Amino acid sequence: MTDVIAQAPGGRPSAIAGIGSYRPRRVVGSDEVAARLGVEAGWITSRTGVHRRRKAGPDEPLVAMAAQAGRAALDAAGMAAAELDVVIVATVTNPRAMPGTAPQVAAAVGAERAVAFDVGSACSGFCVALENARSLIAGDGGRAVLVVGADRMLDITDPDDPSTAALFGDGAAAVVVAAADRPGIGKAVWGSDGSRAGAVECRPPRPAFVDPPDAPTGHATRMEGREVIEWVRGVVVADDVTESGNCGAASVPLALDALIGSGRISLPISAVLIGFGSGLTYAGQVVALPAGLKGRS
Repeated sequence: MTDVIAQAPGGRPSAIAGIGSYRPRRVVGSDEVAARLGVEAGWITSRTGVHRRRKAGPDEPLVAMAAQAGRAALDAAGMAAAELDVVIVATVTNPRAMPGTAPQVAAAVGAERAVAFDVGSACSGFCVALENARSLIAGDGGRAVLVVGADRMLDITDPDDPSTAALFGDGAAAVVVAAADRPGIGKAVWGSDGSRAGAVECRPPRPAFVDPPDAPTGHATRMEGREVIEWVRGVVVADDVTESGNCGAASVPLALDALIGSGRISLPISAVLIGFGSGLTYAGQVVALPAGLKGRS
């Protein structure tokens, strides 16, 4: 299974050791969104494939969702938080300009000695963070990394904007990446095209300082849908989007967790992860999913 994944000479291999997720309690159906937008029931699903999405409440702040997913991944890996060397959180919805989300998540899960930092590459953020984890372990920068994708996208979505209101949702998912005997994570193919930075953006551009810290910021996501579609034409979207919507950096790991838990694939197996995000950015890699890896049922 892992023979398809090459490891750079002299680099320490790594693999996914555990996966976990957190999905907010409230479910928002697409017909509810359609009613607010003044369009017919079924219109959203027929055009986007999204049937429902989760919306985080005031008692489900970003750090708490990320930490819950991180704990689940650690449990699945059979690893203690104290063993983590690095915590990386991919997010674009930190309600504060600083501090970063990752140090707070590290503290919440009990990773007291870990270095922690955020990655802000929107929907490609998880794959970018996963490549950072692979590179750190390959270069002797640690032996265990917690990689989290977490976003409350509905905090920065205008509920009256028909081009975005139907697409987004909230959620978090995480994987533990650990040193391994054989490579289980391939080197990423990634890049960006800043000439199209305006295709997906959050306005106003300057951060709004709010109280309480996890209240909506007043920002609104704007997207030139046709330009984005033309840029990523031919990409197949994982079908978890029908149940979760676009959860930003959480989309890839949420889809992976759901796929593993559904029993639709037999482990061990290799998978291709790929994300496209604001920037515009892209990143993807081949990963080996080992036997015994458990996801959401």
